[in-house]
Amino acid sequence: MNPKKPIFRMDLLSRKSYPKQELIRLVFTDGKLVYDRNGNLPCRGIYIHKDSQTIEKVFQKGILKRYTKDKELLLALERELKDADWKTDKKFRYLFWFRDEEESRLCRYED
Repeated sequence: MNPKKPIFRMDLLSRKSYPKQELIRLVFTDGKLVYDRNGNLPCRGIYIHKDSQTIEKVFQKGILKRYTKDKELLLALERELKDADWKTDKKFRYLFWFRDEEESRLCRYED
């Protein structure tokens, strides 16, 4: 029996393929930018390498502005991704950042 082959996805910044476990998956759905920890949300995902330099470059170059124009949402997501400990941080499956239309403030939802 053949061992299971690793699944490869392309990094948004470097355009190189990496195993899916080495990447962060972001999904834009229903006006929310979602950090999909398990990788099973519907919609196409954006993959970013978990390397701290790559995360910093993605936000410096403004690559994610294409997916959402909300600067506050991008700053919150940037802080969250930079502060995460990728080996031990397993406290939630999904991280939603969205704009509350009634109060016009940024909200965080963890599942």
